[in-house]
Amino acid sequence: MPYTPVFTASAGFKWTFLENFHFGGDWQFLHDLYGGGLSNSSASFFELSGSQRLDDISLVNIRLAYSFNYQRWRIENAELFIAASNLLDRRYEYYQGYTMPPFSLTLGAALKLSV
Repeated sequence: MPYTPVFTASAGFKWTFLENFHFGGDWQFLHDLYGGGLSNSSASFFELSGSQRLDDISLVNIRLAYSFNYQRWRIENAELFIAASNLLDRRYEYYQGYTMPPFSLTLGAALKLSV
């Protein structure tokens, strides 16, 4: 079936330290992933060929977060974080012809207000 790998594996971890800091990461591996597969003229799948086989994908991501409460503004379980995606800067495609982004950093905040 197109876009469905024959084999997948993944692993992850999350470590809490100094009470409010959280460090985590994950690894994902996809093997024998095929692009294409849907005919433009009908909804049926055609037979997948080796030319539609995409390269295996192995991705590593990490994330560091700081969680806190700020009662003055009624903020509970808030967090500031930095995340690194595609840490090994792999070039890969989930869909044939559409290359996914290289290594990237994300800074963010998640706030939960109590009323």
